[in-house]
Amino acid sequence: MLTEHAMYEREWGRFPELGKLLSNKQLTVRWTGVSSVSDSIFDQVVRLLKIYALVEDYSGDVESALLTSTPSIRDELSSLSQGLQWAADRFSEASRQIEERARRK
Repeated sequence: MLTEHAMYEREWGRFPELGKLLSNKQLTVRWTGVSSVSDSIFDQVVRLLKIYALVEDYSGDVESALLTSTPSIRDELSSLSQGLQWAADRFSEASRQIEERARRK
């Protein structure tokens, strides 16, 4: 188990000044949802990446299923692709906003 200091370093090590400024702040409901059972953007992204990793790691099984199954698995792969594109778009927008903020005087 990581120490509290090691956990802090893992999260903020690359961003020490931002860590000083923000590490004691809480995320707002904009990101976490209104309750502990809300599906947050973080939950959604992690879930999509996990499913993608499983599809990649077991691609042979997926390919076999595509040959023998109903169109539903193909539809689900398409839906996964759309979900990953949604996440990529969120990251792209976040990157653009941070870059704009960094360039302000």
